[in-house]
Amino acid sequence: MKSVFLRPARFATLLALATLICFSQGCKKKDDTPTPVTPAATGPTGKIMYASITSGSGTDNKATEYDLSTKTETQLVTVYDVTRMNNGKLLYVRQSGSHDEVGTANGDGTGSATLLTMPNSYYDVHNPKASNDNSRFAISNEDTYDTDVMPVMGTNAYNANGTILGSFQNLFGGSWTPDNRLVMTATYLDYWGDATEPAAGMQGLYISDAALTTVTPIANANVQHALFPSVSPDGSKVAFTMNDHIWVMDLSGANLHQLTTGSKAENYPVWSPDGNYIACICYGTFEVTYYNALAIVPVGATTEMKNDNASIWPLNPDLSGTSSNGRLNPMDGVLSWY
Repeated sequence: MKSVFLRPARFATLLALATLICFSQGCKKKDDTPTPVTPAATGPTGKIMYASITSGSGTDNKATEYDLSTKTETQLVTVYDVTRMNNGKLLYVRQSGSHDEVGTANGDGTGSATLLTMPNSYYDVHNPKASNDNSRFAISNEDTYDTDVMPVMGTNAYNANGTILGSFQNLFGGSWTPDNRLVMTATYLDYWGDATEPAAGMQGLYISDAALTTVTPIANANVQHALFPSVSPDGSKVAFTMNDHIWVMDLSGANLHQLTTGSKAENYPVWSPDGNYIACICYGTFEVTYYNALAIVPVGATTEMKNDNASIWPLNPDLSGTSSNGRLNPMDGVLSWY
């Protein structure tokens, strides 16, 4: 079943339709038994970064940092997709006038520097992710409008100065391994936020070499229409969305298992620095209506995404925020955990 997502350019239109949509995801049977991972007794720690919804326009959304210890949000620079690099800087995509641009900023949002400028603004450039050593970054180009700047519709990789290093046509959502390879999917979200059909002869997950010249399928016939890959901190596993839920498997393709279940849709997984938890953006019916909420689940167990399961949902301490009951309300896009 296809998922529905609120990308900035479609926010107002889809919001009007949201009350007519009902998610009823099924759960695939596990094909392997996962190796349990015991979460730390203290629970998840650190900070999570995402683009927060401040209006229906991508020109107003902010890079937002949530501190899991103090339970506070800090809004930084205007973006519509953002990740935090390991050197503390921000890598973002944002609208600038009639153009989309890819750039960097200091960790506090100051000192923006443009790396790439698109000829138009179609909100089709997504998933900014930097390599662990900060020497490279990758961007997904999800339309043919921007191929004069980004060589292919797919994943394009650059050095830190914005010089192209490699391109992978019809592969999307690049996530870096510790040794500078890219894990990508054959599926992306179209203009209306629906999962696309992969190109002919392609399906599932793929991994490049470190030179960014070749790509190899990650063999597992049960992985179909995967989205949003996220490589674990130690490089041994990959999390991704399939059938509207989060799944995890070894980078070899072995030990596939489902991490989340329920009637909601979970996307954009990211690992905690210790590898014990995964955060994701959960879309579904909460106290008021459909909206996004940030969720955190342990890696070693399958979690049903229930509204009243308090351990899943990081909350603002005063129960404030744009979502009901204090849930954090990111827009669709990359998450970073550090």
